[in-house]
Amino acid sequence: MKYGELIEKYENGELDAESFEEVERDIEKHESISEYLARREDIPELKELAGPKEQGGADSSREFVKKVDRRIRLAFVKAGAIVAALALAVILFVEFALPRIAERAYYDPTEIVYSDENGVEVNRMSADISVFSELFLPTGFREQVEAVSLGYGRYSLFIQQNHSLSGVFRDTAGMLDRGRLTLYDPNLFKFPVMNAFQPHRAGVKAAGNGRIDPEFSLEQLIGEMSETERRVVYVTFKQPMSYSDTLYWCEAVSGVAPLWGAACSGNETKLPVFYGAHIMPYGFVRGDNVENYPYLFATSARMTEDNMRQHIVSMLTYAADNEEAMKLLTRGEWDAEFSAACRETAADIERNGVMFYGVVFTANAETIREIYVHGDYSAIWVEPLE
Repeated sequence: MKYGELIEKYENGELDAESFEEVERDIEKHESISEYLARREDIPELKELAGPKEQGGADSSREFVKKVDRRIRLAFVKAGAIVAALALAVILFVEFALPRIAERAYYDPTEIVYSDENGVEVNRMSADISVFSELFLPTGFREQVEAVSLGYGRYSLFIQQNHSLSGVFRDTAGMLDRGRLTLYDPNLFKFPVMNAFQPHRAGVKAAGNGRIDPEFSLEQLIGEMSETERRVVYVTFKQPMSYSDTLYWCEAVSGVAPLWGAACSGNETKLPVFYGAHIMPYGFVRGDNVENYPYLFATSARMTEDNMRQHIVSMLTYAADNEEAMKLLTRGEWDAEFSAACRETAADIERNGVMFYGVVFTANAETIREIYVHGDYSAIWVEPLE
């Protein structure tokens, strides 16, 4: 190893104890040599002040010059050491500290916000995407983001899809540059264009993108769907139901496995888009003890009526508290009024509980046909799996 590399490792604190002591001895030796040379070297210009040896007081003058000579040399050595130290400090600051300072001024996706009992850490962007996609994207759930800092508020991103309804996984990548998000799949976190449910048919007042459609025939819903093919089914109930009643409805209808439920507080939705939660919570990271947000990452094994209420309250509150992140994910569609509506809805659910006016699941043609003929519902919509 070159000595220059050894010094660099010494400065970065990367040497073992023996090598560290060796470099310390070398530094001390060179400092002593520098001081010795400073005392020994003469400055020619100062010698002339002493004059010829025969002149009176020549010895004392020469001694004076030597003292001044030593002092100047020593001052030069110390000044050089100070300048070198300052230069090194500036270089280290620019290379290591300045990028971190710049990053604090922008959204940091790598910040760790939660660690579960198994030591699995959740970074800021993973938590934000998990909450947003569960609340607003019935079939577009994402929860795991790998972010690598490039310095000065720039990050490379890799967003994984850990759960797929169709068996096809759509991972994507992107860049986060000083608070501006660019994804190679820009529609990944876009709000649905319309509500696939019909809340008015469940007696629910919707503030957002509800729609009134005619009844669809079974042929229109399943078309030429093969017997092995599965599709996403959106069912609107005749009236809002509790969490336990929603589970019972799904079990009673051919034992379908519910994915997501459209939620409301009482008989009203106050948000500009429909929202809800996983009826049977799932995910890579699940936990109950996220600070200030109980049951933010819920688990179906512990899900009760009260826990589901708290889960949705925590997600709505988290989204409102993290307005910057929500704006980032929705490319500006989120605003202060949206956050205020989330807080109002969370407070309403906290007081009165949560109800579901619809549910999402996947089913084959036979199950869709059975639901259509015998199901207890007010509206049904079917979409292909993506």
